[in-house]
Amino acid sequence: YFPKNMRWGYKDLRFSRPMRWLVALWGTDVVPFRIAGVKSGRTSYGHRWLGGRVELADAAEYVEELREASVMVDQKERETSIRAEMDRLAAMDGLHYTDPMDKMAEVLYLVEWPTVLRGTFREQHLRLPSEVLIIAMQSHQRYFPLLDSEQVLSNRFLFVMNGDPQWADQILAGNLRVLEGRIEDAEFSFDKDVATGIEEMANNLDRVVFHEKLGSMKAKTDRLVALTGWLADAVEAEADVKTRALEAARLAKADQVSIMVREFADLEGTMGQTYARLEGFPEEVAQAIREQFLPDAAEGAVPQTISGSLLATAEKIDNIVAAFACGEPPTGSKDPYGLRRAAMGMVGVAATQRFSYSVRELVEFAYRQLSGHTHLVSAAEVVPQVVDFVLERLGRSLSDEGLARDLVDAVLPTSDAFLDLTARARAVQAARVAPWWDDLVVVFTRPSNLAKKLPAADAGDVDPALFEMPAEASLYEVWQKSEKAAATAAADGRYTDALQALAEMRASIDRYFDDVLVMAEDEAVRRNRLRLLAGITGSVRDIAYLERLQG
Repeated sequence: YFPKNMRWGYKDLRFSRPMRWLVALWGTDVVPFRIAGVKSGRTSYGHRWLGGRVELADAAEYVEELREASVMVDQKERETSIRAEMDRLAAMDGLHYTDPMDKMAEVLYLVEWPTVLRGTFREQHLRLPSEVLIIAMQSHQRYFPLLDSEQVLSNRFLFVMNGDPQWADQILAGNLRVLEGRIEDAEFSFDKDVATGIEEMANNLDRVVFHEKLGSMKAKTDRLVALTGWLADAVEAEADVKTRALEAARLAKADQVSIMVREFADLEGTMGQTYARLEGFPEEVAQAIREQFLPDAAEGAVPQTISGSLLATAEKIDNIVAAFACGEPPTGSKDPYGLRRAAMGMVGVAATQRFSYSVRELVEFAYRQLSGHTHLVSAAEVVPQVVDFVLERLGRSLSDEGLARDLVDAVLPTSDAFLDLTARARAVQAARVAPWWDDLVVVFTRPSNLAKKLPAADAGDVDPALFEMPAEASLYEVWQKSEKAAATAAADGRYTDALQALAEMRASIDRYFDDVLVMAEDEAVRRNRLRLLAGITGSVRDIAYLERLQG
């Protein structure tokens, strides 16, 4: 599969490159066919300058014959060769290479006969933020920057060439000229941004469009400030932390109007951090500006500061709610705004910082920040969709951690707080292997099977005055006691203890079903008995929906 294909004279065929020859062998025999005007055969060609025509007598000779023509066919061999030479050259200076943009995956398929060269740019350029230099080397040139043992960027780099090694000096000189030019351009842009200042950049955010339905980056910033404040209050952040988080939110998008980010979009957040530092903002404010996009991958690093964690959560939920409100949720395998990754990031941040908040309340608040914009999907539709979407990411996260999916499904209807749901799922997991688990299953299953017969219109409180059998009064008393104990344990987050307290009703449940005819002829008595069973069912469901468990 190639993401981009082309035509070159054969309208019915699209391929990544024009075909000029085609080898098709089965052992020593040619497999005859024709495609795009090219007839299969046994002739191939090696490296454009180092190889030549290759006649293959046997398919088994393919790899070695091409090697003789300066083509390293095996991609794993190419990668091993490249990495070994890069390690050797870097070690000569006591350095090691880095590849944050995964350029090896590209270089590997751009060369047939790799040669690694080492270059040096002018040391004065190191005054630029290392991220600027790295992206200048990697994004355009596919170079590999070299770091020292303290992870500090040096002025040396490696790159892989595919040409004739005898021209290495000339090729190196040409690459250095190109890199110097790019770095000088970056220096010019950087200096202009510094002269402008991050405060002035923030004042110009109304000139940058966030979304055609949702206005400018200034409107986006206002939402981030509101959401960050809401989250700070929800997680009971300290006053100084909230102040720094709000300052970071106010400046979070300022670098969107910078020249550097316009030239290198991957530097958003990074340049904001740099410019905030240069203007003397507290380090936590500067760091939070950069951390707003973390985690930026499935297993990526999460924000280290509380301020950054609050801002990162605000950034993600605003993007998610905004996309759903604009009628642009993820569909199937398509997720152009990275909303699934954003929701998973919210889960990761909450787990790391132990943030406890209501996802539903956060989503409702986020939607209210969109007031004033027209042609949006209604809150009645967006809010439940987003809550389910975000909590589903939690479910996947817990499943990835080893919790059975049915455990996760059993607790999802009971809460909308990440940490609380996690605690519930782990409690059910622990209860499942406890000696009293079978008792709990009976306590839930027998009442719930009959409680289904209670019409919704008949739901209500149990009336002890309608009890006719001692087993009814006994079960009611035990239920009240167990429910109180379970509620106390649940309030402390001790969900396993809560389930165990409910399991202690087993004997009373068995006696009740032995002695009591639930579906009595008297309607009031029958309804009262069903209400009791529904109440017991509800007490268990307050912790977990056991009917969702498999086996």
